[in-house]
Amino acid sequence: MLIPLSRVDAVWRAVQTGQAPDSEAALADPALGEAQLWQALLDSTAPNGVHRAVPDKAGNGHSVPTGRRGQSERSGSCLLVAADADGVAAARILTALHKSEMMPYQLHPVREYATALGQARQVLQGEERSAPPRALILINWGARVDLPQLLQLDGRVPVLVLDAHRPYHASNCESRHVLLLHDSDEWTEALPLSGYADAYGHVDFDPDAEEEEEDGEHDHGSEACHRREAAAYYRNAGYGAPSASIAHALAVRLNKATVASLWMWIVGVTAQWMMRRLGAAPSCSTSTWRRYAATMRAVRHEWRRYVPAADAAAGQRSDDASSCRVQPSRELQLELLRHWTLYDSLLRSSFTAARLGAWRPAAERQVCEWLVRLGIPLRESRQRWTHMALPHKRAVQERLAQRVWPAYVAATRAGERGERVAKSSRAAAAAADEEGDDVAMAYPSFVLRVGAHASQVVSAADMVLAVMALLNRGDFWRAYDVIVGDSPPRVTAALALAVREQHLLADIGARVMERHRFTIAPACGCVSLRQVPQIERLSHRPFFLQRLAHFLLRCLALQRKHAAAAAKPLVLAVPHPSPSPQTTIWLLVAARTPHSAPHCAWTECLAPRLHRLAQPAALSAAPLLLLDHSMALVSLPAESDLLHLLHTLA
Repeated sequence: MLIPLSRVDAVWRAVQTGQAPDSEAALADPALGEAQLWQALLDSTAPNGVHRAVPDKAGNGHSVPTGRRGQSERSGSCLLVAADADGVAAARILTALHKSEMMPYQLHPVREYATALGQARQVLQGEERSAPPRALILINWGARVDLPQLLQLDGRVPVLVLDAHRPYHASNCESRHVLLLHDSDEWTEALPLSGYADAYGHVDFDPDAEEEEEDGEHDHGSEACHRREAAAYYRNAGYGAPSASIAHALAVRLNKATVASLWMWIVGVTAQWMMRRLGAAPSCSTSTWRRYAATMRAVRHEWRRYVPAADAAAGQRSDDASSCRVQPSRELQLELLRHWTLYDSLLRSSFTAARLGAWRPAAERQVCEWLVRLGIPLRESRQRWTHMALPHKRAVQERLAQRVWPAYVAATRAGERGERVAKSSRAAAAAADEEGDDVAMAYPSFVLRVGAHASQVVSAADMVLAVMALLNRGDFWRAYDVIVGDSPPRVTAALALAVREQHLLADIGARVMERHRFTIAPACGCVSLRQVPQIERLSHRPFFLQRLAHFLLRCLALQRKHAAAAAKPLVLAVPHPSPSPQTTIWLLVAARTPHSAPHCAWTECLAPRLHRLAQPAALSAAPLLLLDHSMALVSLPAESDLLHLLHTLA
């Protein structure tokens, strides 16, 4: 069942009562919903004072308050969270809602469908010593797959889904026991008939065969027509609003939103923007940059509700923010600028390294020229940002985005066309802001001030990179703690990991571009990282590989001889540790630009397509289906079969 954003608070009654609404009318009728809630409370009245805490992970020291445990036959909610930055942020908001109402809950991170579905079935069936939960909440996964079939839902437990992945599986929209929290009040796309797609949203459709079958027929209601419509629907894969934004909207509707939940929303939006997913919905015509700017304006308007202007100007601390403060800022597209040196940030940030061509010797000379124009000595730029003089910091923040960078971009473009630079730096800066995130150096964002005296400043982008660095190492629980920002030592340690990953990303990207380790096929580009030293240990870092793929796409787009290749999707082939020397296991990571053609959307459903193509002639084993459909583990007989497989997919 599809729940519009204006009625997102109505699904909370399903979490409280453990009963899915009988119909959409029950969601729209507050009196009926309150009656169901009151009856459920009468059936499960809890004795006062009963409170216990259960460990959410064995041996890690974490515990989740379960609240007052009633005498009903059901336990609390169960949250299965996809291990990504948006999922962690949304989980933080939902667990805070459970704590505010003293509702018990369990929290489990998941990475792949085999683990996630097995955990969900175990929870729904009820363990030997525990009852089924009141509700099963899936965060940032589940919308694309057939949940009624995969989970074998019997209607006893409602399933809530907060997922940014699109499109929705038709079976989920038709099921009364699956509550899909949509990111708007409008639904303009026609749903296909169910029964044509498999459980993972793949439709067997051969256009040539279907045309032969329909020769002489003009019946739009034929099975071939329905199959074609279903194939077109599931092929348009993309992303909607972040799960954290829907969770924050739920908190607002329940009148339980805080500055902390607002920060989670900011982190979720920033994570989608950094991964080039914001505004990438199939029916969205707005560019990524404009969608992000509009979202940040909405966030700033929401921020004013919780932090009055007078308090913000006076530097007073908000009770909701505890030991941290959230403030709007104008950030530069220089990753982790506050946490390493200015020189490294200019040379190794994804945004500047792609434009500079950091793998060329001329890149360092260009960085030195920028420093001269900023009036910053080279020795000063190689100190940590926190140790730089205040006038030099102001020069970077005020002059780099407004003068130095726009002038460099204008000169570079004029040089490529053989023209003279006619625009002033101010006019060039205005033109850069119009073009968006591919050119503009500065962007609107927010920062988090952490520590007892709010002495440490962490931007939303830096927090996303810190959380991703921890998730890349499989440390979900530390990422769950760090994202709040209430522990400066933990935040500092996570940022140090992010700095090392950024160094590694720039080095590997420069190695690939310098040695031309990519192959351009008719359907897509392919980069094999087999010859990169110690690359197998990176196959367990999915977010690092996704960022690397987008970095290489940007590098190709800015090189004139490879500009046409950048319009195609790019697939990274990373060798994965294999249990047998006779088999070669690859982790395939697909990426595309937000401006790519609609037929390139197959990159967002790479895993289901590989799952359908798992034949002995193509794959020696069925691919492992990860929650992110743009990645998959496959076992190929030989490396030469890789391009043939990718051509078949496209």
